[in-house]
Parts: sequence; structure tokens; C-alpha cells
Amino acid sequence: MPRSFDSCMCYTLGNRPRYSNRKQPNTRSEHASCLWRGEMRGRNTLSMASVEMTLKNSLVTKTPREDRAPTVFRRCILKLSEDRLHPGKVINVYAHIENDYKVFGAFTINTGGSISFFPDFYKLDIFDHITLNKDFTKSKPHLTRVQPSGKHKKTLSFEVAELPTKDFHLATFAMKDGDLLMDSLPEVRYPDIEYENAHEAEFLALLEDALRHDPITLDFPEGDGFYCIQILVVPRGRSINDVSVDTGFSRELSLERPMDGVILARRVEIGTPQDFDFTLCVICFKIQQELKIPFGIFLAQASEMLPS
Repeated sequence: MPRSFDSCMCYTLGNRPRYSNRKQPNTRSEHASCLWRGEMRGRNTLSMASVEMTLKNSLVTKTPREDRAPTVFRRCILKLSEDRLHPGKVINVYAHIENDYKVFGAFTINTGGSISFFPDFYKLDIFDHITLNKDFTKSKPHLTRVQPSGKHKKTLSFEVAELPTKDFHLATFAMKDGDLLMDSLPEVRYPDIEYENAHEAEFLALLEDALRHDPITLDFPEGDGFYCIQILVVPRGRSINDVSVDTGFSRELSLERPMDGVILARRVEIGTPQDFDFTLCVICFKIQQELKIPFGIFLAQASEMLPS
């Protein structure tokens, strides 16, 4: 017989979510107001059930476009929905750009000892996500692409670029505007995920542990120019306030003049487990010049194709 529940999980900073039989009022600020609500619907077998998740989000694009529905929420939990593996800690990332909200992507801190970033841009198909191992100086970061069969395949490895400050450049995203970012919707439906009835409690605990984290909102400084989001690897213990923008990617942009002078930036730290030697710093800044391409991704250096 089908079973159902109507529970919600409120993503509140520093507190574990509590399940209840009724929806709880949302009293959080707009930057952290996300609710989780699910239904378990019985399958044709008595041994399996499924959960369907809906993420309630108040950081909503003003005028959503039909071809800009986000894909990252489904992609970042494929380990759970397809392989029944723990997806790790999932941190959704939004961008406040041009007085509107868009989806930038999601970080997952994986249980195997790595961290991945899943960008969400319109028709970005050259890779699905970037993965950085906790011992990244010994094991190169790599790109993963989803094959037509649906299987994941590592396609490219590359060196992180060490900077004079002893930080490391991982990737920079440059864009004229927010047009190619995916829209942020009031509801995002995750795919149905099956689990065994006998392990309901363990499954819900796993799901809660993966998705109970506050989202991050990226903000840019005021002023004209094109937008940049840069991800740097920072040694543990170093303050992100001491981290500087890496301008090494500027030669690829064919700018009219060098990127010199003071660059105003806003920084966000992505924390990692204690056995990682680093944290990540996401830097948002603007360059007061004309960008001649609509969008560009710049990885560290010394890229090489992985064997087929």
C-alpha cells in the first residue's frame, strides 16, 4: 500500500533540521530560506519505495526563461539517484548579478576525500564537473564528462597554478553578463530516488546529511565592466581576506589594456574537512573593460588528455 509523508527540512545555519508532520513557517532571511519537502510513493514491489524532493527557493529569477531551467540540482546527486552512493555534502551556489538571481552551480564535498564543482551554464557540454582531491599536489585535478550512455568519464587532468602568494588558481569564469547562467526557480524537483523499505531510516538520514546545508550567494562589487568568478585553492589557516585576484588569465581575453591597479572583489570561503590541507576561496570581481567574448572558462595550466 502506498505510503506518504509531508515533512519539511529548514536549512538553518548551525542547526540540524527537524522533521514534523506539518510545514513549518519560513522565518529565515532570503539568503538562507530553503525548504525540503518530499513524498514517498510505493512502487510495484513491496521491497522498494521512492522519495521525490522539491527544493523551495526564494532566490528567484525575476523573469525565468524556458531554455534556462537549472540542471545542476539533478547532476550533483547522480551518485545517490543512480549508484546509491552517498553524494557527500552538497552546497548550492547562486549569483546575485544585474539585480537578479541566477544559479551558478554546486559544490559537493565527496565522502571519498575530494571536492567537486558543478557549474550550470547554458549548453555547457565540454565537461560536467571539476574534481580536486585532498592531496591535489600529488593527484592532479580532473574534468569529468557525462557520456551519451549516462556514464561518467574523466576526460582531462591539469595542474593547479601556484601563485606567488602560495595560493593556487583552479578556474576562472568570465562573462559579459548573466545571460548564460541558468535561472533560479521557486521550485526545483529532484529526480525520484529509490531505496529499500527496510532501510528507510538510514536512507532519510543520508539524504538529510547531504542536503541540509545553507546555500551560498555570490555578490559582485558595484561598477561597470564584465563579471569574473575565480576559484582559488588556499592553504588551511590562511584568511581569505589576504587572498588576491589572479590576473594570469587576462592574456587569453585579448583585452585592450592590462588588468592592473586595484581590483575590488568580494570573497566567499568553501570549507573542507579537517583532513584536507586547503579550503577554497571564491572571488567575485569586475573588470572595467570590454569583454570581446560572451563567456570563457580558464583552467589552471599544463592540461593533458586522459587515456581513453
